[in-house]
Amino acid sequence: MESLIQDFRYAFRSLLKSSGFSTVVVLALAVGIAATTVIFSVVDHVVLRPLDYPDAAQLVAIREGIKEMSGVDLGVNASHYLEWRRDCRSCQALAAGRSAEFTLTGVGDAEKLSAARISTSMLQMLGARAQVGGIFTADLDRDQGEHTVILSDALWRSRFGADPAIVGRSITLDGMPWVVTGMLSADYHPPSSQESGWTLPASPDVYLPLALTAREATTVGEYNYSVVARLAPGRGIEDLQAELDAIETRLSEADQYRMNFRARVTPLREQIVGSSARALGLLFGAVGVVLGIVCLNLGSLVLARNVARRRESAVRVALGAGQARLIRQTFAETVLLSLTGGGIGILLANWGLGTVLRLAPALPRAREITLDARVIAGAFLLSLMTGVMFGAVPALRAGRSDPGDALRGTGRAITGDRRARRNRGLLIGSQVALTALLLISAGLLAASFARVLRVDKGFAGGPLFALDISLPANVYATREQRRAFYEEALPRLAGLPGVRRSAISTRLPLEGEIQV
Repeated sequence: MESLIQDFRYAFRSLLKSSGFSTVVVLALAVGIAATTVIFSVVDHVVLRPLDYPDAAQLVAIREGIKEMSGVDLGVNASHYLEWRRDCRSCQALAAGRSAEFTLTGVGDAEKLSAARISTSMLQMLGARAQVGGIFTADLDRDQGEHTVILSDALWRSRFGADPAIVGRSITLDGMPWVVTGMLSADYHPPSSQESGWTLPASPDVYLPLALTAREATTVGEYNYSVVARLAPGRGIEDLQAELDAIETRLSEADQYRMNFRARVTPLREQIVGSSARALGLLFGAVGVVLGIVCLNLGSLVLARNVARRRESAVRVALGAGQARLIRQTFAETVLLSLTGGGIGILLANWGLGTVLRLAPALPRAREITLDARVIAGAFLLSLMTGVMFGAVPALRAGRSDPGDALRGTGRAITGDRRARRNRGLLIGSQVALTALLLISAGLLAASFARVLRVDKGFAGGPLFALDISLPANVYATREQRRAFYEEALPRLAGLPGVRRSAISTRLPLEGEIQV
């Protein structure tokens, strides 16, 4: 241990004398380790870690589709969900939900809120807790005229000043009073997904009971609901899939349009992560290749530096240092450099992760991604491994140095022998190969992206603007009332200065789910 401490002291003094070399190595390592740490943090939280729900492995998502529409997944029809809930024996619990919008008034300026209409059992199934008040307890999948609402932590703090006295009071949503039953804890993250067939919002401001109306519970052709289930003890996905297939067959036979319905059961984690797992894996691999190039480059630098220090190594050998001591000395320097670069890299990663989350807010489980102790420990181990990797060839080369040649000052001591030249050539060749691989991959991705941008979208671009309008259901309850609103609003919009024409659509181009 004493000699090891001496090696690190000597390495520290030696690196201070070569400040330019040390600065270049540390900065290169810091950038490489920071990039790798950021991507590892994203991959770890999104792909590797289990969902933050009780017994998350037993949670599944269910989507519907039409057999003739091969490969297209929709949401779930409300009437079909009610049939599943009544007849399913492989489910310990079954819950549905969909997104909605409400306008909050009576508390400062009017504000449009994102809402989740959910089965009252969904919060219990996902382990949600109320920090003040309580969560839904009654079974309100059907409309029973009860208007209760749960607030998110963000809305409670931003619009109500985190006042606990709001529980039991009414707030006005779309002109109707809703009684606040509680506020969810800040650490609850509702399941969100970018995959087709998922209709729950990622960050709802309020949670309302599903309360299906008579029309919603009987309408066919609308697939607007997301369904989450918890498997019963001893039951698997195959059991649930078989039960749903039987129910869907029965519903298909009773359907007046003779549509062949199908259900698809997937683990909830797979539904949330979706196709992003593959993309993140490729990105992590690319960043790993970049770090490998950095290691090879730094290995070449250390090898060149050791050639210039061969007289120093020869003197140490002459004074009694063995090959093991020279190898250990080289590793002491590279590990010291890598740990220093890793420390700076972790600080850079903290900034870089925030930047990535701001630029890519649609990442699955984005609110769970942090630079926590597990990620920092991984970055530390990566730094240690990096120091060993780029110090391996120089260390072995230092252990085989010939003190006689170095002390005599022969040409071979300066330029290195054939083995040294082969080692340097191997390092440089590996750098070139990995760099070419990355450049080719980046070129192919850029070409693909350019082709996507040139695809004919089927509609004209230009200075187009879209307004999202949500009409209060209690004010515009009938189709005629809604039609009258739009018939009056469109001419008035077209008459505004700078507006050439106006139109209305339930879905914008390239947006929204398929409606059957």
